[in-house]
Amino acid sequence: NKLSKSFIKQNVGLHLYAATLQEISLPKSTESSYVIRIQSQLCKATHSMGILLNQLDLVMKYSEMTIARTRSSINELVEGKARIDINLMNELMEVDNEKRNLENTKNNQIKKLQEQVRNFSIIRDTTNVINEEENEDDSDESSVEIDEDLLQELLEERKDFIRELEEENEKQLQQIEELTKKLKSINVGGVAQ
Repeated sequence: NKLSKSFIKQNVGLHLYAATLQEISLPKSTESSYVIRIQSQLCKATHSMGILLNQLDLVMKYSEMTIARTRSSINELVEGKARIDINLMNELMEVDNEKRNLENTKNNQIKKLQEQVRNFSIIRDTTNVINEEENEDDSDESSVEIDEDLLQELLEERKDFIRELEEENEKQLQQIEELTKKLKSINVGGVAQ
């Protein structure tokens, strides 16, 4: 803007000088070819100066528009990146929460399974004691058979429970693998952007 103002001042000064030279009414005898040539050069310079001022105005307007568009583009990019970062952080938190929940569920099921194994061990030990007593005392055969049937039933229940836990554990492992893959893809996508 300072440059265009100085050009405008110079242009106004040249126009005033040209107008002054044209207004001076010198007798024709005193006019020389030198003065005419200088006036011609002055007119050319004034015309060139006007063209330069117009071009300068166009360049300034174009530069201002380009700067405004560039600033707008940069702002949009920054806002877009911020939105992507927020979305990635939200997804990462969700994945982390799901992973934590799955681990807690898995740990709880492992504890239950360990408790079942302890119970099964107690039952087995009890069965062994009963078998030893049976060898010592054959008179109590019917109660031992009942206990064996009960133990067999408990054993089948435990096996079913263990199968269910193994299936659930397999499902949870698959979910953890899927979440890990999703987390990796989020990290790779975040780095690429």
